[in-house]
Amino acid sequence: VSSLFIQRCHDTFVKSPTSPSCFQHEVGAALASLGILCKQEVATAQGYTIDLVVERKGKTIGIEVDGPSHFVMQTPNGNTQLKRRQLLALGNWQLISIPFWEWDELVGSEKRQREYLVHTLDGL
Repeated sequence: VSSLFIQRCHDTFVKSPTSPSCFQHEVGAALASLGILCKQEVATAQGYTIDLVVERKGKTIGIEVDGPSHFVMQTPNGNTQLKRRQLLALGNWQLISIPFWEWDELVGSEKRQREYLVHTLDGL
């Protein structure tokens, strides 16, 4: 495989458009309400984007806000599993997933959302 072909594939992968979901905005707002600043749609050198990235207790934590398209039933689909494996292997961060069904149980209670996030982040 030629280096030009590899570069073209990488460039296409990197230029894939991203669009934060309402779910992602909700999680970002809940983090902000805790005083935790987060960056959204952070691009890695390999071309992936991480939904949210926070610094917490000296750790860089990537947060994937995973809606229904990331799962088959409640099991991460192949694309999601591959992305997680590669991000963990290639990055200097820890990675957590916030699955939609867990967040859905907290809708309507900002207090419970904040508790969930603190528990999840501190559990690393």
